[in-house]
Amino acid sequence: MSKYRDKLYPLLSDFFSSRGYFLIKTRDCYEKKFGDITYTFKLYFHHRSSELAIEIIIGIVHIPTHKIHKKATGKSYSNTIGCEAGCLIHNIANKDYRITKNEYFDIIISPGDSLDYAYEKITFILYEIAVPYYKEFGSLDIIDKVLNDKPTIISLHKNEQYFRYSTGLIIAKLNNRKNYKELKQQYDILVQEMSEVYIERYNQVKDYLKNI
Repeated sequence: MSKYRDKLYPLLSDFFSSRGYFLIKTRDCYEKKFGDITYTFKLYFHHRSSELAIEIIIGIVHIPTHKIHKKATGKSYSNTIGCEAGCLIHNIANKDYRITKNEYFDIIISPGDSLDYAYEKITFILYEIAVPYYKEFGSLDIIDKVLNDKPTIISLHKNEQYFRYSTGLIIAKLNNRKNYKELKQQYDILVQEMSEVYIERYNQVKDYLKNI
């Protein structure tokens, strides 16, 4: 796996760097900062029998939210919002941000394959899928909308419900959301379905936000 990864990154270097993305190799993630937002493009490498599968997660990190979550809980999360590339392709048209198709898009490399195919697919996903996603959803107002307008729906943009409630609460607070108190009451109820560790983290965030 490391053999393919080590050969692939030099191929991708010029394409990503010329567009302002920098590789964080320890996380197999390309990142680009834009004000309070970081765009993330993460590659996961999986061995499947004799093949290598590359899964791509497209994400947006709202840096102030991430910092608050870390200060309140001592724990980080991957993205404020984001999704696997294939799931994003098949569900992005859903205006209520609901996942209706669990279809994924892995790039498969077989032994002896040229890496040109992987290069073409990765660059296509960045240019045709990730960049439009960053442009449409890379603002505090839109992140607030997709996380908090329909809090009971498992969101395409944050299907990890155990982080959804605490993240959504921080975003709502920072965005001065008018129904913040009502939203908090909803999340207080919804979070009770989670395990104790995530209830504790949610409560830590809620307490921290009292002083902001």
